[in-house]
Amino acid sequence: MKTFYKNLKIISIGILIGSASIINASPSFNDIKAHIIKYEGWSDKVYICPTGHKTVGGGTNLESKGLQDKYKVGQNIDNCLLNKWLKEDVKIAEQIANKQFKSFNSQPENVQIILISLAYNLGPNRIKKFKDFTAAIEKKDYINAAAELKDSLWYKQTGIRGKKYVEILKNI
Repeated sequence: MKTFYKNLKIISIGILIGSASIINASPSFNDIKAHIIKYEGWSDKVYICPTGHKTVGGGTNLESKGLQDKYKVGQNIDNCLLNKWLKEDVKIAEQIANKQFKSFNSQPENVQIILISLAYNLGPNRIKKFKDFTAAIEKKDYINAAAELKDSLWYKQTGIRGKKYVEILKNI
C-alpha cells in the first residue's frame, strides 16, 4: 500500500543516462533523493518491506532508527519528518560510499550517485562484500565494475535498477 509520487521530476535521470560526466562534482541531495524515490518508491504510510522490516518514506527502515515500536503498519507519517530521515540516511550512505570507495570524490557524478544508491540500499556491511566491484571502481574500470554488479545477487534482486546501473557503467 505504497503511495508513489507520479509527477516527480527526476533530475538525476539526465545525469545517469548520458555518458558524459562532470568529474569532482558532488550530486546534490535533491538529485540523490529523486534517484532513490525513482527506485525505492515513496510512502507516507508505514509498511513492511520485502525483508520484513517496518519501512516508510523512500525506504527508511524504522528499526534501524529504533522506532519500530513507535509507529504501526499503515500509520501516516508527516512528509517533513520523512524528508528529515531521508536526509540523514543519504548523509550516512554518502559516508559509507566515501569509506568504501577511496576514489569516490574523483568519480564522475553519475558513478557517485550509483555508489551512494548502493550504499543506501546495501548498508555498510553488505557493500563491503562487493570487493571485486570496489576494486574495479577504484581503477575506474567501469566495464569490469558493470560485470561484477551483474554477477551479484543484488543485481538479480533489484530488477531494472541493476540493469540501469550496468548500462550506465558500460557507457562511461
